[in-house]
Amino acid sequence: MKSEILNEDGVHALYRKHLGRDVESQEVLEAHLKGHQTLESLQASILNSSEYLNKNLSPDIWSFLPRNLVRPAPVIDVDVSPSELNAIFERIAGEWSKLGETDPHWSVITSEKYRHANFDQHEHDFYNSGKHLASVIEVFAKRNGVQIDRDHVLELGCGTGRVTAALASSFNKVTGVDVSAGHLRLCRIALEKRGIYNGSFHHLTSPAAVDDLPTCSFFFSTIVLQHNPPPLIGYLLDRLLAKVLPGGAALFQVPTHTPGYEFHIKKYLSSKKPSDFEMHCFPMNRVFRLLHDHGFRVHEVIMDTWTGMPGSHTFFASKSQ
Repeated sequence: MKSEILNEDGVHALYRKHLGRDVESQEVLEAHLKGHQTLESLQASILNSSEYLNKNLSPDIWSFLPRNLVRPAPVIDVDVSPSELNAIFERIAGEWSKLGETDPHWSVITSEKYRHANFDQHEHDFYNSGKHLASVIEVFAKRNGVQIDRDHVLELGCGTGRVTAALASSFNKVTGVDVSAGHLRLCRIALEKRGIYNGSFHHLTSPAAVDDLPTCSFFFSTIVLQHNPPPLIGYLLDRLLAKVLPGGAALFQVPTHTPGYEFHIKKYLSSKKPSDFEMHCFPMNRVFRLLHDHGFRVHEVIMDTWTGMPGSHTFFASKSQ
């Protein structure tokens, strides 16, 4: 297929051609537009998805399984030196700080209607989508019989407050955390505009600044960790899971095995910054190790579509009393 710039019509066309159905939601559509630049890229993702493979594979499943179950683990550097971790952080923080000043809402959901020039006309839709995302907490809790402590939720990557405003209505306190001062400024304005005053905001200026964050009864983060290289994902999860008090819980999303993904710290730090959003993975076994080390019981791990590519998962776990 000829490489063509991906647009909404292209996403719909590929879904109907290969999956025989429409895109399930506007959020999934926007995730595809954010995760893929060309029709060719999205098509490759669809053709490797479990939905497509389940519809089209031979009934002789053993001819398929070994290729996936015995594939060697990719090389993903997770453990790095403090100086390398700081260098990663500075690069990522710089990218998002710039976006926070130039096109903050579009950087959260990459739809043209959320560009700076168009946002005022679509502000309601933007924040309404955050209500749906926040409601996922209740869905996971009910499905697993977990009682959520509503005292204090800490949201990593709060951006411009799309989800933060909704979280504030179901928790006594909400703490929004971000590496971009511009995003945080708009998050504060968004909550005040809606008469919400139970929020606090923390600008992460270094990896070590995570230790200054308050403890919480619930940790929440979606469509955020994926934009950080594996060493920073691991560092953030380690420090933030430690912030959850006994009896608390966590719901977060992170890609764990995008096909073909590898990460080499030396190569990364010597490379040029990409022209679009960075997308990364963090090995699932490392996620489980962190949850175990911090006393969490894992209730569910659900494959999601928030990256527009295979291999992204949402984790829901609670911490022992």
